[in-house]
Amino acid sequence: MGRTLKGTYFGDWKSVEDVPKLVDDYMNEKLKLDEFITDQLPLEKINVAFDHMKKGKGIRTVINLWPEETTPTVETV
Repeated sequence: MGRTLKGTYFGDWKSVEDVPKLVDDYMNEKLKLDEFITDQLPLEKINVAFDHMKKGKGIRTVINLWPEETTPTVETV
């Protein structure tokens, strides 16, 4: 018979307490997330992103939902 995993890997993780710490760590450059982004593609090329994922090309692809010139900013949201 196979193995069974009960519970979760991050069972004691509290989002209300831990997310602000993660954001602070990112903003203070202690958590280097940008290094994991290997591609940024427009929504029209989402199938390319899936092909990269299936072939193991890259780590993380960011899909931009808006064209570059209309990307919302904090000031416009």
